[in-house]
Amino acid sequence: VDDFEEPDRFLIVMEYCECGDLGTYIKKQKQPLPEDQVMYWFKQIVSGINCIHDRKILHRDLKPDNIFLTSWLQLKIGDFGVSKCLSKTFDMATTWCGTPVYMAPEVLGGEPYDQKADMWGIGCVLFELATGKLAFGGKCFFQDIQKVSFTLIKSIIF
Repeated sequence: VDDFEEPDRFLIVMEYCECGDLGTYIKKQKQPLPEDQVMYWFKQIVSGINCIHDRKILHRDLKPDNIFLTSWLQLKIGDFGVSKCLSKTFDMATTWCGTPVYMAPEVLGGEPYDQKADMWGIGCVLFELATGKLAFGGKCFFQDIQKVSFTLIKSIIF
């Protein structure tokens, strides 16, 4: 809606989202969401991320708690507190930031990353929407990420 600066910070005024955040909404569900609802929201998330990526912005902390719901149950991506604007489309970021259970393996590994890291976050959000559970987490979180990374690398090489 608006933005302005104070002496030591930049502030963004967003549309009020009466229904809170997607993370809280998912946690309140007694059973998995219907597939058509999951796909409707997934399309909105992908469209929103595409819009910010077109502007060379990385969100870097995509998770259900940073996606908000209007009274019409439309999604709004928020919390751009750790986002980064790239000067060129092919630039890479290197800062380790975000929420670990939604971070791409390259971010966790301290390697340079780009918009693909946000796509990983979207995949984690999709999994959570569809199942009501975290894609990765718990005691074996880092082992799970390593297994997925190895499987992806293996499928690309072989």
